[in-house]
Amino acid sequence: MSSKSEMVPTEEGSSVNLDEKEQVYSELNSKIEILDILFHPSENNILNIGLINGKLKIYDVSKTKKRLVSAQKIHKKSIRKISFPVNNSNTVFTASKDKSIKLTDIKQESNILTIENAHESPINCLVTIDNWLIASADDDGAVKIWDYRKKDACMESKSDCSDYISDLAVSSNKKVLLATCGEGTLNAFHIRKKKLELQSELMDSELLCVGLMKGEKKVICGTGEGVIDIFNYGEWGNISDRFPGHPSSIDCMATLSDNVVLTGCFDGNIRACHILPNRFLGVVGNHNGFPIHKLNLSSDKNICASLCHDQKIKFWNVENLKHKNMDAQSKSKNKSLKNTKLTAKGKSENFFADLVDGKDEDENCSDDSDEEFDSEECSDSDDESD
Repeated sequence: MSSKSEMVPTEEGSSVNLDEKEQVYSELNSKIEILDILFHPSENNILNIGLINGKLKIYDVSKTKKRLVSAQKIHKKSIRKISFPVNNSNTVFTASKDKSIKLTDIKQESNILTIENAHESPINCLVTIDNWLIASADDDGAVKIWDYRKKDACMESKSDCSDYISDLAVSSNKKVLLATCGEGTLNAFHIRKKKLELQSELMDSELLCVGLMKGEKKVICGTGEGVIDIFNYGEWGNISDRFPGHPSSIDCMATLSDNVVLTGCFDGNIRACHILPNRFLGVVGNHNGFPIHKLNLSSDKNICASLCHDQKIKFWNVENLKHKNMDAQSKSKNKSLKNTKLTAKGKSENFFADLVDGKDEDENCSDDSDEEFDSEECSDSDDESD
């Protein structure tokens, strides 16, 4: 194995920009490509990282010098998606470019379930539905729902979408599975009936991410042209509203509350947006012009982790944005706020006139050794030929 530092803390003496000062935790840097990040469902300082070499790494990110909690080689090829089962945070689902889905006990570091050749094409999306059902989708537009007790797909949709599936979301009542497609459609699958309920008309651009808001009365989709398309829940045929203004594609989103969504944009900015009325609240943080690849919120939704194409993970305090509520009668200041940096308290210059607060609330260790890891800095070796 070649000795190579994969996760390294920021070098001492290096300059610290404004974003780094405002982060909750120090950033995490990687020399191996990261494809997915996911916070632990109950521990806000534990982050799961899926790597291009098929390894799943788990870090305690709360320390200045990150502590590696676990490192396991799970797949032959890259881990593209990570998802936790319902009510069991000791196990984790992973989906891979090798077309397999695996369930792993992260405490015992042992395999529980493997579904080989789950798809005919590399898997791109994975989401947990309930105690026994998961959904997956691939690069060629196939969507499947699995009862993983049987290792069988209880629903398969191979011809409804003609392009890659970019994102999946599940309604809280577990009745509807939503899938956004690169062809520019939103697809609603009825989980119990195990069939496509309705496919939207072709939008003006590809749909890249999806989320539910406003008590799940609205579904929002980020698009390649920088517009948030808004659907009424249950009315999947066409949009009811649109929120333009992002300068480039919205590659990922994280719904912070019923009113506020965080968007990861191709221009490297993470923006806070209020939905209906549609307003930009400001810029939470940025990755110095590199496109934002993933956003993920901690279980209490106080911290947002952002993954960039420069292989840096940054951590932002978004607690003060959760209860923002726009006054629908106020004048929009979208043009001035969409590129305005928010302070640590979620405020920007001339910000209060538009807001009504709903509530008063104000790296590394060797992953190939058997030694216990502590917070001290040490090397992290990896073989890129895995």
